[in-house]
Amino acid sequence: QGQDPGFDPLAILLESAHSHGLQLEAWLNPYRITTSTGTVSGTNPQSLAADHPARLHPEWTIAYQGALYYNPELAQVKQHICDTVAEIVENYDVDGIHFDDYFYPSGYPLPEGENRDGQTANGRRAHVNEMVSMVYETIKARDPSVLFGISPVGIWKNNSSDPAGSATSGNEGYYSVYGDASAWVREGTVDYLVPQIY
Repeated sequence: QGQDPGFDPLAILLESAHSHGLQLEAWLNPYRITTSTGTVSGTNPQSLAADHPARLHPEWTIAYQGALYYNPELAQVKQHICDTVAEIVENYDVDGIHFDDYFYPSGYPLPEGENRDGQTANGRRAHVNEMVSMVYETIKARDPSVLFGISPVGIWKNNSSDPAGSATSGNEGYYSVYGDASAWVREGTVDYLVPQIY
């Protein structure tokens, strides 16, 4: 962490991909800082590199099940994500920016007495939607040819939850991580989706 490896991995990947006629998109997890296991794990911001934004701004973070995440509710977090994307688009000839399916931590608890369609849950989806829209605008303002895609949870909603949902009975991204993929398509704030259905 925080050390210059002596080469630029993304620059090398781009040069190699483009020399072979391949496109390359930068794949990001917008909110996840650490995991519960592995080389960068735990909930202590002091374990991060000295210049890591989450160490510099621990008030931007939330901890859940042994891992650390940026708090999607904060304007500073939304701006940090946009600034990170802008840095990539401005400095590298990427063909796209692509977000993984992690938004709020899966199963992040709601306040007592609130349900998955209540004020807090809807607020969480609104915060994620705002970030997605801001990132889309950030990309297009710098290079309209750069695509913005997301790989959401494979099921938006089951039809048992919403008649517009799919004939499935699995994990619903709308509820588990507060990712409203349908809204991103309706609002035109993504260029494409690649649902994770494995």
